[in-house]
Amino acid sequence: MNSKLKSNIFFYLSVILAVWFLLTAWLWTYYINLFFSLPFGLLSLLFWYLGKKVDERKSRYKITLLILMNGVIFSIAALMFFLFFH
Repeated sequence: MNSKLKSNIFFYLSVILAVWFLLTAWLWTYYINLFFSLPFGLLSLLFWYLGKKVDERKSRYKITLLILMNGVIFSIAALMFFLFFH
């Protein structure tokens, strides 16, 4: 497998998993987030790291990192809301 194909696979997998993490990060009811969302965020972070090591175009990985950071912010905000107002 050539380097360009491998970097594209890592990039698209990291973006797809990061979007899933962002969309499901607020699910703290019965702590389902720990099983339904966070593993996908960690896998996305792993693919982001592996892709940045292989790819020459490192600037395109900023979008994945921004999506992951937004997911973490939404997750923490939803957890605080769940703990204090539930």
